[in-house]
Amino acid sequence: MKKRAENSDYLKKGSSVSWQDCLAQTAGVGTSDYGDNDYLYVGKNYNAKTGGYSIWQTFLVFQVPTIPETHEIESAAIRLYVADDMTDSEITIGCRLTESFGDVDSGDWDTAAIQSTTCSSENVKADGAGNQYLEIPLTSAQYYYVKNPKALWYGRIYFLLRINPGSAPTGHEYLRFYSSRYATESLRPYLHVYTKDEKEQILDVLLTRLQAIDEFSGYNTTPKTVARDMVPVFHLNESQFPVLYIYGSEETVEPAGFGSAFSDWKIEIAAAVYARSGMNEALHRLVSDVKRVIEQDVKNSTPLLGLDFVVGLDVTRTQTSADWVADNNRGIAIIEVTVRFKHSLTEG
Repeated sequence: MKKRAENSDYLKKGSSVSWQDCLAQTAGVGTSDYGDNDYLYVGKNYNAKTGGYSIWQTFLVFQVPTIPETHEIESAAIRLYVADDMTDSEITIGCRLTESFGDVDSGDWDTAAIQSTTCSSENVKADGAGNQYLEIPLTSAQYYYVKNPKALWYGRIYFLLRINPGSAPTGHEYLRFYSSRYATESLRPYLHVYTKDEKEQILDVLLTRLQAIDEFSGYNTTPKTVARDMVPVFHLNESQFPVLYIYGSEETVEPAGFGSAFSDWKIEIAAAVYARSGMNEALHRLVSDVKRVIEQDVKNSTPLLGLDFVVGLDVTRTQTSADWVADNNRGIAIIEVTVRFKHSLTEG
């Protein structure tokens, strides 16, 4: 999902006396010395005629999307389209949450970690239409505020973009971006938010669990390949075994009150080994490892630890040796796990 900026302004500080005076003075918010509001400025600039300096800081505010509590944010970034790159050298743009528009110094910034992005020719990209843009990835600390904006923000989230003032500029050290007022909508600032739904989170956590199996932890086998989805094991070479593939199958849903439901989702884990002899024993050992991982999670107060929407977990079926396929020194067993979880019926 992506959200266009609800508003955007820049704050200019300037002085013809000294760098410190420049930091202390503020020309105002949302006023452009260039006679329009189509652009945003981030950086600093030296005026050879007056000997003065300018610092440009930009405010962005987004009406944040509604994201269900059970959906984890996978990534989030602010995308800004570059109208002019006026940098004579690399600059580092800091992106930080702030309370609202207004005069801003370090005391006004929120506690979420600052995200710094170095702007250079390498990370200014071009989209399919050839437009240049810069993406500023947000931190995981900032994800919280994207999902849970403060009450005083009324469903909005505020960002301040600035560079570290550092030393006085000797030339051009700023970027000009298109603002939320720019006529071409696709070039306005956007907040891109990518989420994982419940099933993606369950498979990812299970993948992490199975990747942690090793003989030093008291397990029988150390899997060499653990992956989502499945490719024919007959295409793999000997060094890639033992193999565990995780993939989902059918799901049964039942209502659990207004706006929510319980799902019983069957996940199949294909366990594959390479054995010139003792095929059944090798498969039994690998199947036993997987079952022990599941049993450990079942003993926890929250199955699939860390996913509080998961309410049940169980190994519901393991195919017997008669169902195992052995060919070319490769054997496969199927383990079926049922995960019960509660989720919202509203998509984010």
